[in-house]
Amino acid sequence: ASTLAPIDTGVVLALGGLDAGARVAGDRTRLVAACHAVFAALLREQAPESVLRCDRRIVTLDGVDSAVLIVAREGHTDRAWNASPRAFDDLRGGVGLSLPIARRNLEQAGGRLWSPTPDDEHDRVLRSAAVIALPVRG
Repeated sequence: ASTLAPIDTGVVLALGGLDAGARVAGDRTRLVAACHAVFAALLREQAPESVLRCDRRIVTLDGVDSAVLIVAREGHTDRAWNASPRAFDDLRGGVGLSLPIARRNLEQAGGRLWSPTPDDEHDRVLRSAAVIALPVRG
């Protein structure tokens, strides 16, 4: 696992899961920008000095092999993965059009972006998590 440099609040995005990459269909520049927009929004929502983990997996979703990124607070990626999916609020955080464009770019590549359903309205851990899935290209 590797770690990306912390942002100004001291929040760190740590990478975990599979070491190997996955080939996915879609425009690389747009997909990288989409993931960056999602990561940046989630990093802004974290408490100072916390660790946000991005767990990388290959799974079968609806009969399609998919590369999945589960982004949640350290120690909660399995909980985020196992929670029921709900629509990702791409208008959150007042970040303008970056999240709606990110969601559309992921969907144009055949992927999905969703949020795990929190246990209750005070469950800040799952409210600040997301899952990105992109079909793996054979």
